[in-house]
Amino acid sequence: MSDADAAPGARDIPADPVGLVRVSHCVTRAIAGETLIIPIARATADLESIFTLNAVASRIWELLERPTAASQLVTTIVQEFDVSPADAEQDVSEFVDSLRAAGLIAPL
Repeated sequence: MSDADAAPGARDIPADPVGLVRVSHCVTRAIAGETLIIPIARATADLESIFTLNAVASRIWELLERPTAASQLVTTIVQEFDVSPADAEQDVSEFVDSLRAAGLIAPL
């Protein structure tokens, strides 16, 4: 993608050479318009650690099905939602941090 194709302000976002991807020990379900992430530990669902995602978080989770750089997550959110690059960067960073802390994503 050229700079001309990038979302407004997206070229100001630092490059992230490390791709992130979902781990395999969780189940994702869409129920009543919401996305739920259910971590699986030792073949048992951890029902106390269920994540319920809004539309933006659901899209990020969907993108993380394949290895994706955090900067690309930001660019996609800016392009697809009514949000500024700065707000998208902050939201993506916070959500990615929470997914990392929960062990639901890993760097590649």
